[in-house]
Amino acid sequence: MVEVNVMETECSNSTLSPKEKAKLEKKAALEKEKQDKKAAIEKEKQDKKAALEKEKQDKKTALEKEKQDKKIALEKEKQDKKVALEKEKQDKKAALEKEKQDKKAALEKEKQDKKTKKPTQESLSPRPKESKKPDTSKDNKAKKNVKEEEEEIEEVYVKRFEHGGAKYLRSHFGTIYDEESEKEIGMWNEEKGCIEFNMQEESYEE
Repeated sequence: MVEVNVMETECSNSTLSPKEKAKLEKKAALEKEKQDKKAAIEKEKQDKKAALEKEKQDKKTALEKEKQDKKIALEKEKQDKKVALEKEKQDKKAALEKEKQDKKAALEKEKQDKKTKKPTQESLSPRPKESKKPDTSKDNKAKKNVKEEEEEIEEVYVKRFEHGGAKYLRSHFGTIYDEESEKEIGMWNEEKGCIEFNMQEESYEE
């Protein structure tokens, strides 16, 4: 528009003085400079806007990626915890099952042992009341035998007892009797785990 005006002016005022002509050229140059600055500012504005938009989009993309990464990490952690809990549950179940089987086996073994070695409780024929272990001297034995005959007769309960491959009868006092004759032959020593036979019964050995 300005250029057109200048041209028209140049065409219509070809007879202008150099001073006026210079003034018009200066005005045209200033107008052009103004338009260039305006265009430059507009371009800079557009570039900044594009840069801000790109930065915004990049941040949005980064945030979205971070969100997805966190989601994946949380899902993995959740899955790992689930697997760990399942394994712990299985281990506990296996341990309880083993403990149960061990207890069952132990009870079964105890039952079999009791069944194998279970003594039969029975009553012997009435015999003199048990006395303490006899003295080693013959005189004391003789006196004891006389005393035993005079003691009150009472019933004694015994259990079948096997030791050293031989079978005996044992009372809850620890007195040992011959299984066939039901005769008292010694005492059971709990500490030593053996029978201490009476002197007159030396023929009985463990």
